[in-house]
Amino acid sequence: MARDMKRSLHLVILVPVLLAAACESTSSVGYTDGFVKSSPVAYRFSAPPLLTDMQGKTYRVRVDGEAQQVNVASFTKNGMKCSTRTADVDVVVELGEVKQGEPGAVKIGKVYHPAFTVTVPYRIDVRQGAQQLASDGGKYENMLTFKNGYQFETREQAVAAIDVIRKLGQKGIEENARKAAREDAQQHIDQAATQLFAPREISLEVPVVRSAAGLDLEPAYQMLSKARGPEQVQQALASYEQFGTEQQKADGTPNRTANYGVACGIAAAKLMLRDLAGAWSASKAANEFEPSGQEVERIRFVIYQQEKTTGVRVIPDEDRQKIAQQENLAGALQQLFGAPAK
Repeated sequence: MARDMKRSLHLVILVPVLLAAACESTSSVGYTDGFVKSSPVAYRFSAPPLLTDMQGKTYRVRVDGEAQQVNVASFTKNGMKCSTRTADVDVVVELGEVKQGEPGAVKIGKVYHPAFTVTVPYRIDVRQGAQQLASDGGKYENMLTFKNGYQFETREQAVAAIDVIRKLGQKGIEENARKAAREDAQQHIDQAATQLFAPREISLEVPVVRSAAGLDLEPAYQMLSKARGPEQVQQALASYEQFGTEQQKADGTPNRTANYGVACGIAAAKLMLRDLAGAWSASKAANEFEPSGQEVERIRFVIYQQEKTTGVRVIPDEDRQKIAQQENLAGALQQLFGAPAK
């Protein structure tokens, strides 16, 4: 039996961020004194590695529930030791179902040999306590060609013999495939581990107000959407602050929605300047003007995401807990109703 092996691998480092939209989108929401028009704007920032100061810490590799003695180069390089007991970092490998492809045949010389493909998907999760750090999905794929004792004059004859071969060797085929898949997955654990020690460039997306209840904030939005550095963001922030949050309607009463839009603009600009405390403070002002504001809710969620990514905490514990609960609920609903078809 000869083997021609192919592997596919998809690595996802679990960074809790929102990715920038590929094209501009605009939303318009009605509030107390009018409509707020906004569009998302992406910005980037640097974040520390997911794993730091791991000297003397332990890691454990489990494959289908069984602890394995596996040397992961990236962990070892950073002073970690392999353990088969409870460890600081867990690497969990789960193998999927063994699948056999359609019957085929391979011509070698003047004769045909039965052949078919065996595939085994697998998943690698890296966890630290309750936190999932990385997810690595791959697939072991192997073309099995049966040579010894199996040769035929025509391709049709070779293909017709596949069912008999499968029945005779089913157990061995599956055991060998799962063993090879385990070895394949173990080779790729280091690929997932390496990125956990590298600094990260994170992209987030924040809603920026373009107009609010008749107040034109488009110039400030354009500055933020086209900003290539902090200087342009500072200019946009100054523009929002110049409008101020004492906007009034024609009858002299406060224009709550216009003031809300300005406060949201200030919060977004400060967030892009990495001023999390200032962004949270501005979001509080926006929330007072429009307690059910969708834009400020999204801004607060982005502040929360940047908190988790950088470790800089500015949100009061009670508010952080509420946002975390909303995040967990959204994740559960997505799993229940929005999981992509496999």
